[in-house]
Order: sequence, then structure tokens, then C-alpha cells
Amino acid sequence: MFRLVLLVALCFLVQSADGKDFSTSTPQSDRHIEIRPGPPGRPERPSRPAPPSSQTVKSVTPEAVAPFPPGTTEIIRIAKVWDTERIDGPKTKQFSLLGVQGFSKREEDPAVAEYGHLAYILVKSLVEHETVIVEYDVDSRPIDGRIPVYLFLKDGTFINRVLLENGLALPEEKSASLQYGDLFEKTYKSAQRQRKGYWSHLESE
Repeated sequence: MFRLVLLVALCFLVQSADGKDFSTSTPQSDRHIEIRPGPPGRPERPSRPAPPSSQTVKSVTPEAVAPFPPGTTEIIRIAKVWDTERIDGPKTKQFSLLGVQGFSKREEDPAVAEYGHLAYILVKSLVEHETVIVEYDVDSRPIDGRIPVYLFLKDGTFINRVLLENGLALPEEKSASLQYGDLFEKTYKSAQRQRKGYWSHLESE
């Protein structure tokens, strides 16, 4: 009897389902699923190639100019005198004597080398470990790292001129265009007339 009642109930549910309108429903199998591509990926920015390890960067600089305007003076302490062409100032600053050409103590001619050594001894005794006055001119452009300058002691002694008046240097050709060019020329000729230094050597031959 129970089975009969259950069978009748099932038949009733089937008939109700057959009468239901499913026209508004879309079967799962008929649904269209649109697959839209996402935003395009951002392209990777190409990295700059690293420079070769052997590559060297050279800094090209124009001809060095005078560090200060002509007539400018500076008070410094001289650290060491090597010769008239290399005088060490504070730190890495180096000087040479402007407008004069001292005889070199490394000359092959022993007579000339002797006066070069005397020039070195004279400058060394006057300025090494001393506070001096440096004066710049239009031609005070660094040459091989050395700045050509005029050197004065605190009492006014003019080192460049001292070499000339003792016959231990010659005026450079360019000295005529310098501030003390006339003074250097007169001092040089006076040393010649008085047979001082190198000029005494020539007169004795």
C-alpha cells in the first residue's frame, strides 16, 4: 500500500515538471562564454649594455690657463727645492721660476753643470721651508704640472732677479713680453759686464 502511494506521488511530480515553462531559461550547454584577452603585457625595457671593463674614459681639456690674473699674489710656504725648474709648494702645487732659465746641474758640460748646481744651492738656501710671496703673470700657465711664477721673500728679495744678477741664469726669450721683462734684460747684461757667475767662466777661457 505504501509503495502504491509513493508511486502515485512520483507520477504527480513528473507531470508538474512537464507543465513548467522553461522558455526564459538558457540551457547551460547553450550559453556563450566570451573570453576576452587581458591588457597586453608591458614590453620589457631593454637594459643598456654595460661598458667593457677595458674601456677608459679620457678627459680632454684645453691648454691650461693661468690660475690667477696677472699681478695676483699669494703667500705660500715652500716645502722643497729640487732645482730652478721644480720648486714644491704646499700639498701638490709645484712652481718654476718665470722669465728666467737657470743653468741645469744635470748639464753634460761640467762647467755649465757647476753653475747649475750653484743656482740650485742659492735658491734652496733662500726659499726652502720659508714663507714666500708668489706673483702670477700672463704666462703663468702650468707646464708639466709646474706653474711659472715670480718668487719674492718677505723682505722684498726677488728670487728670479737674484739668479740673473749673479750670472746663474739667462732671461727667457718670452720674458720681453712679461711684466719684469725689461728688468730681467738689464740685470742680465749687467752680470755679463761684471763677469759674474757663468760669465766669469767665459771670460777666463
